[in-house]
Amino acid sequence: MTRSAVVIGTGPRAAGWATRFLAAGFDVTVDDATTADGVGVRWPAAERLGLFPGAALTRLSVGTTPAIITGADIVQVVGNATAPAGARLIGTDASARAHEPIHLLPLVEIDATLDAPALVALYRSIGMAPCTPD
Repeated sequence: MTRSAVVIGTGPRAAGWATRFLAAGFDVTVDDATTADGVGVRWPAAERLGLFPGAALTRLSVGTTPAIITGADIVQVVGNATAPAGARLIGTDASARAHEPIHLLPLVEIDATLDAPALVALYRSIGMAPCTPD
């Protein structure tokens, strides 16, 4: 089964998330071409760290549609970007605080929200080490 992620937002954090999902073997869609450029810069480091089976830079695309949003396993929203309607699972900088560089460091802090268990499971599946407040 193909897994997919959408990253909404720009800058280094967005590129880091997109690289993390891509290295985990996801199909990744970003909403900005500069984020895709940032993934290209980060990709060699992700390759050196090790990729999940099926991971490939060719699985990155630019441009979102409502169908892509609703079909994604997760929509990762970065910075002040607005979460799109229709997403099954949304991670934001407020609900899931990853540490830089996201594509290399596995730590992500998860807030106590209704989606916390699903976020923990998804982030663990991509090699991250989620921690939640006790």
